[in-house]
Amino acid sequence: MISKSDIKKLAHLARIDIPEAEEEPLHHDLERILAYVGELQKVDTEMLDARARGTGLKNVMQPDAKKPALPSDPAELLAAAPDHDGRYVRVRSVWS
Repeated sequence: MISKSDIKKLAHLARIDIPEAEEEPLHHDLERILAYVGELQKVDTEMLDARARGTGLKNVMQPDAKKPALPSDPAELLAAAPDHDGRYVRVRSVWS
């Protein structure tokens, strides 16, 4: 199915270096992978819907709804802040 020269060409294209000691195990692994893919290609899938899901799960999403991101009342914003000074929200200093 796949030759050692094919593996060397793929390694060159992928810009990876395969040590000689790893060539034979890699060749064996790739042969097994390609054989498995060949088995999968034999499966008759004509009767299956391409959009069918094997798990039966459905996408759950909330409908889009326009709502304000923040309260429009400044007093509500200040009340929601952990600390404030008059009209300003107090935050920790970013300078050490």
